[in-house]
Amino acid sequence: MPRYTALLAATLLAGCAGSSAPMQIPASSQIAAQALSRTAQFDACDTAAHAMIRAGGGQFALPACAGWKGKIVYPPTTGTTYRWLATSSTTNNFGAPPPPSGTAIFYMQTARTVTHGSGATFQNTGATDTVTSTAFRPSATYTLIVYGLYTDDQCPSAPPSGCPPWSLNVGAASGNHSITFGSPLNGAVVNGDTVWQFVQN
Repeated sequence: MPRYTALLAATLLAGCAGSSAPMQIPASSQIAAQALSRTAQFDACDTAAHAMIRAGGGQFALPACAGWKGKIVYPPTTGTTYRWLATSSTTNNFGAPPPPSGTAIFYMQTARTVTHGSGATFQNTGATDTVTSTAFRPSATYTLIVYGLYTDDQCPSAPPSGCPPWSLNVGAASGNHSITFGSPLNGAVVNGDTVWQFVQN
């Protein structure tokens, strides 16, 4: 049993032993319980979260998972509103291939659920995304690979000789464990599911 749990249990038992004084929970137990509650509330590994993709552009949250969080900004689309499910994981539960080099350390899947007409076609407006993780090591650089894009006008040449998959060396993390990079959705066409794979080089 964790130390703070045992301490909290002992305090509760003491309070029930006939004392009429208000029960005092040690501050250390309160802090630990609050931290545990925050972790349970915000850790959404392998849990799908709704992401609305609106025609005028916007952003959605990378589902918080094992210390990872982020803001995914997307440009305006040529269509209407799309509904996606975003799921993040430290495990490859999405069938992504291994990266050509380096070690994959994190994944996010976007799965299209309800749409009208063809796939989402995003404008290229230079939108940027920001991802934060305590897993980022200051001595390492990172690459983001996105599988499943139908096409992307950021690719140097057309498929199959070019991409998808879309790939970008996003560099090293800043002092606050964050990396900001040009969104892979700039100029992209998304007809189905995508998998975002973060790779430590």
